[in-house]
Amino acid sequence: MRSTSQFEVTEKIYSNANNMATSKKPTIEEIFLQNIETVSKVGNWIVDFKENSLYWSNGVYKLAGYEPGEIEVTFEKGVEILHPDDRDRALAHLYDVLENDIEYNIQKRFLTHKGEIKEILSKATLIRDEDGNPHQLIGIFQDITEQVIIQNSLKISENRFRALAENGADAIVIIGVDGKATYASPSIRNVLGYSEEEALSLNLFEMIHPDDLPLIAKKWEDVIQNPGVPIDGHTSRTRHKDGSWRWLEATITNMLHDPNINGIVDNFRDVTEKMYNAEQIRLSNERFEKVTSATNDAIWDYDVFSDNLFWGNGYFTQFGYDLEVVKPTLNFLISLIHPDDRERISAKIQQYMTDGISTNWFEEYRFQKSDGSYALIIDRGVFIRNYHGMVIRVVGAMTDISYRKEYEESLKELNSKLEEQTRDLIESNRELEQFAYITSHDLQEPIRMIHSFLSLLEKRYGDKLDDKARQYIHFATDGATRMRQIILDLLDFSRIGKYDDKIKPVDLNQVIKEVLATHRNRINESQALISNKGLPTLLTIESPMIQIFHNLINNALKYHRQGINPEILIEANDLGDEWQFKVTDNGMGIEPEYLEKIFVIFQRLHTREKIDGTGMGLAIVKKVIENMGGKIWVTSEVGKGSTFYFTIPKLTQKRGKKSKTN
Repeated sequence: MRSTSQFEVTEKIYSNANNMATSKKPTIEEIFLQNIETVSKVGNWIVDFKENSLYWSNGVYKLAGYEPGEIEVTFEKGVEILHPDDRDRALAHLYDVLENDIEYNIQKRFLTHKGEIKEILSKATLIRDEDGNPHQLIGIFQDITEQVIIQNSLKISENRFRALAENGADAIVIIGVDGKATYASPSIRNVLGYSEEEALSLNLFEMIHPDDLPLIAKKWEDVIQNPGVPIDGHTSRTRHKDGSWRWLEATITNMLHDPNINGIVDNFRDVTEKMYNAEQIRLSNERFEKVTSATNDAIWDYDVFSDNLFWGNGYFTQFGYDLEVVKPTLNFLISLIHPDDRERISAKIQQYMTDGISTNWFEEYRFQKSDGSYALIIDRGVFIRNYHGMVIRVVGAMTDISYRKEYEESLKELNSKLEEQTRDLIESNRELEQFAYITSHDLQEPIRMIHSFLSLLEKRYGDKLDDKARQYIHFATDGATRMRQIILDLLDFSRIGKYDDKIKPVDLNQVIKEVLATHRNRINESQALISNKGLPTLLTIESPMIQIFHNLINNALKYHRQGINPEILIEANDLGDEWQFKVTDNGMGIEPEYLEKIFVIFQRLHTREKIDGTGMGLAIVKKVIENMGGKIWVTSEVGKGSTFYFTIPKLTQKRGKKSKTN
C-alpha cells in the first residue's frame, strides 16, 4: 500500500471544495466534513499561492457571519474579516511562516459583518512545490470564543481572589483536617501578627480560646456536612502573636472536594474594636437605664428616624404618668405643654430640627401632669446631628421647678422685708451715731469743768489740805482726764468711715513722717529706732491711713520692754489685688490667748498704773482697716516682740462705696 502524498491530500480537499462550490451532489466524505465543521465550530481554508486564490469551506463562511457562497472569497476579503487590531500581527505571522518555514499557529479575532467579535484559533500546513516554493497553505479556523470567555472569567476571578487575599483587610487561610494551614494570605499579618510562613507552621485549633472551642467544633461539624456551603456569622477569640486575645468574625467553607484547594477555607477579620464598642454601648445603655431609674428628673430620648420617644421613670414619679399605659410620642408631649407656651416651644423645636447648627436645648415652660394640673419645668436637651447636620437623636431631661418658683416668690418677699428692715436699721444707726456724737461732745464740758475746779481747789487750798485730801484730788483729776480721753476715742471710733477729705494720691512715707512728729517726745525719751521701706503711694483717703499708723506705732512704743530701746520696722508688699503691710517691734510680746482679744474695744492687757491708755487704739485700727475692705492680724512671741499684718485692697471702701486705691 502506498502512502498518500501531501499533494494528493491537497487535491482531494480541493476537489471536494470544487464539487461543493459547483453545487454537485455532495459525497459521503463531503457530508461527513460538513457535520464535523458544524459540531466542532471549525472551518477549512486553502490559500493557493500559484493561482492566487483563497478557498473557504461552509464552516468558514459561518464563522465570518455569511451564508455559504454568499460573497466572493478573495485574499483581500480574508484580511478584511480580521479584527483591525490583529491584522498586522496575522500578516506578519504569515510572512514569517513563508520565509522561515515555521509552524502556522496563531490566535486572532474575526470581526463579522454583523459586528460580532469571535476568538479564532488558526492552524495550517504549508505545502511547497518541487522547487521549494510555497504552493498552498491548508488550514482550519476553530471558534474558541466560549473558551476564551471562560478563561478570562477565570483569570478575572483568580485576580480578584489574589487581590482580595493579598490586599484585603480579611485574612484567608486554607486549613487541612488536622488543623494546620496549607495556605495563608499576606493580610494574616495585619489580623494575627504572623507572616505567611509563620502561619503555615501553626495549628489554628490550638490558638482558639478554650471558652470558644465548643462553638468552633459545632461550626466545623456543620461545614463538613455541607460541602461548598459557606457557614458564616460566628465570632470567637483567637490568640495574637503578641499574646493578646483578638475577636475574629469568620466565614468557613468546606472545599475538601475541590482537588485544587483540598481544605477548609477560613475567611476571617479582626472585630475586636467592634466587640469593644458593642460592649461600651451595652454598658452605656445599662448606665442610662440605671440613671433613668435613680434620678428624680424625667429623662427622655427621641429617635428622629423611627419617630420613637422614650420616657424614663421620672415621668411617673414627677408627673404621675403610668408608663405601662401611656405610649409617648412627640405629638403627645407637645399636647401636654400649656396652651400659652405651646406655640413658642413648637416653633423652637422646629428651628432646632431644621437650622443645622443648634445643639444645646434649654427651655422653661408649663407641663401638664396626669391629674390635669400644670408643673413649671426646666427642659434640658442635646440635639445630636450626623455628618450632614441632620438631627438623628435628641436626649434630655425635665426637672420640676414648681417648688423653686414658690421659693423664689417667698424669697423675694423676704428680701423686700429685709430691705425695709435694713433701711430702718440704717436710719437707727444714723440716729445712734448722731446721739453718740452729741452725747460725747456734751459730756466733755462738765468733765472739763470738774478737771478745772479740782485744779483750782488744789491750787488755792493745797496748803490747807492734808496728804489724804491731795491724793483724793489727784485721783479725781486723773479720772476726769482719762474720762475725757475715752470720750475722744469714742468720738474717733464713731467717726470711722465718715471722712471729709477726698480720695487722692497719698504717699505713705510722708504719712509716717507726720505720725512720728506727733510721737517725737516719746520717741526721744525711749531712744526708739523707727524705719520703713518699700512704702507705696496709694490712691485713697489720707485720714484713715494716719489713724492706722498712729495707733500701731503708738502701741509699739507704749509696750516696749524696760531697758531695751524700741525698734520698729514698717514694710509693704504688693500682692497684686491688694497691699500687705507689716509693722514689727521688739517689745513685750503678747500671750497667745490674747492675740484675738487685743482688737476688742476697751480690751487691756496691762493695768493703767503700769501702762496708760483706754484700750481703744487697736479696736479703732481694726474697724478702719475692715471699713476699707482689708483685714488685720498679729503674730507674737512673749519677750521678743510682735508683728502686726494688715491688708488694704486696691479696691477699697470710701463712705460705704468701693473705689480704687492704686
